[in-house]
Amino acid sequence: MSASLIVGNTRALHEAFGRVFGCRTLDDGVSAIDSGGPAHRRAIVADPARSTAELTAILNDFFGRDVAWVLEDPFGRFDGEAAGMRKVDETVHFVREPGPREDPDPGVDLRPASGPADLADAERIIATAFERPDLEASPTGALYPPRLLDEPGVSVLLAYENDEPTATVASFHDGSSVGLYWGGTLRTRRRGGLCGNLMKALVKEHPDVPALGSAGRMSQSLFRIAEYQELGRSNWWSPV
Repeated sequence: MSASLIVGNTRALHEAFGRVFGCRTLDDGVSAIDSGGPAHRRAIVADPARSTAELTAILNDFFGRDVAWVLEDPFGRFDGEAAGMRKVDETVHFVREPGPREDPDPGVDLRPASGPADLADAERIIATAFERPDLEASPTGALYPPRLLDEPGVSVLLAYENDEPTATVASFHDGSSVGLYWGGTLRTRRRGGLCGNLMKALVKEHPDVPALGSAGRMSQSLFRIAEYQELGRSNWWSPV
């Protein structure tokens, strides 16, 4: 397995969100989406053979030069510094091979999002967990539009404590793999195992395909405890 597995799931996810938002997407050396807001103004390098200069020109033409966006490079080939960009993050990719999956811990209250109110709760958790004031200030539906649940392969799951939503993880099954995205827990409820149980529940639905995830330094232990293997790393770049 390689970075191409990550790219494949992300590319399909961009296409799914593009359909839901009715927004622009791009597939030309990079896979990109621009929903018109900060939640989905992102790209991933899809062809590592393309030069940094060529990909930068493609991205600038797609996004324009007056808005912020982020580029993920899972191949380690894109020279963001040479392109005048700044490195904003580094994440580790994880994979778990197909096979039997564990059940979530008994007694954990997990519920699938079933409508706009649930999606709004998930958005609020993500904005808080990732300390993203830009998402907090965005209109409801900027991350998870109501029609998202009609899209095949998409699942958004929430964990509740005392009937209050406190954690969430989303997944996307593209036919070849299931990717885990936007996992977060309210800061006052961390270290309670909620995200780990959400991950178990989501990947258990698809035991016949690889399960993929990406994590920053603080959340890598979730995947290691669940016996995921490190697949590679991504650098994240943004225009200065």
